[in-house]
Amino acid sequence: MKKGSAHSDETKAKMRLRAQDRKPETRYSPLSEEEKKIRKTARDAGENWYFFPRPCKHGHIEKKTTDASQCYRCHYLDSSSREKRRTRSEPWRIAFYSAKQRAGKIGVKFSLTQQELKSIWPVTGTCPILGIPMFSGHKTHDGSPTLDRTHPAGDYVITNVVFISQLANRIKQNITDPRIFDRLAAWMTNPSFVPSISTHVCEKPKSICVCYRLWKERQKEAEREGIPFDLELEYVQRLLSVPGCPIMLTPFIRSKKRGPCATSPTLDKRQPNLGYVKGNVAVISHLANRIKNNVSDPNYFLLMAVWLRELGF
Repeated sequence: MKKGSAHSDETKAKMRLRAQDRKPETRYSPLSEEEKKIRKTARDAGENWYFFPRPCKHGHIEKKTTDASQCYRCHYLDSSSREKRRTRSEPWRIAFYSAKQRAGKIGVKFSLTQQELKSIWPVTGTCPILGIPMFSGHKTHDGSPTLDRTHPAGDYVITNVVFISQLANRIKQNITDPRIFDRLAAWMTNPSFVPSISTHVCEKPKSICVCYRLWKERQKEAEREGIPFDLELEYVQRLLSVPGCPIMLTPFIRSKKRGPCATSPTLDKRQPNLGYVKGNVAVISHLANRIKNNVSDPNYFLLMAVWLRELGF
């Protein structure tokens, strides 16, 4: 602590409680001659750690560093505390390392420095698309800062990256056409038309047809998550009578491999909290479902469309 600085009463109280929690069972003692010899031997051998069964000042009996004789647990706690403070003051750091790792996985060029990312960090600390605060936490959340490539096919270079929130990144995916987000917002606002008579024809036995699988999988999901479900198989068949995705404007084509593809039909809830009930579900493509995520506010998609147009798409 710097000279002249002072902790608040609340901080002092927390520090006292922490000290009590870490109070050693055995009184701390300085290094004995035997321990000094063991530490010197490990240091001369180029080791970073050595072990001696003496509790540290906090009562831990762990291996210790050869430079300062700090035990492993205290070293870990101090390092974690420093990293947390640095993450709070430099929120772009985690996004830097995550993007660098991703660039290596997908095989694109990464030529960014932390100083460059610091220069493009939003002054307000909020997502430039959704306006929500961006900050790093113990776990990834909607406001976690992410480094997005404005042109998905481009490299990670300073002219092609921007900081946006984790939620905005999940919504954007690799889409650059603002009309898709306009259609998604309109689809969420206005109920989809459900034909009165089903024109869906099962191409396979009903037990393995896409209509039955969509109906059964969502029924199991509703039971597992405890959300409402009142759909009959015939209702899902009527929904499948539409020729293609109303958002992506692409026909429904199932993947020939295991698992869904971008054009696979999926049963989606317009308002996630209402569950799988009539009037709240529609069949859209798997890609559109990923873009929509669990967002229930159509304004988020309108904001994404505005942002993409400002970028010139």
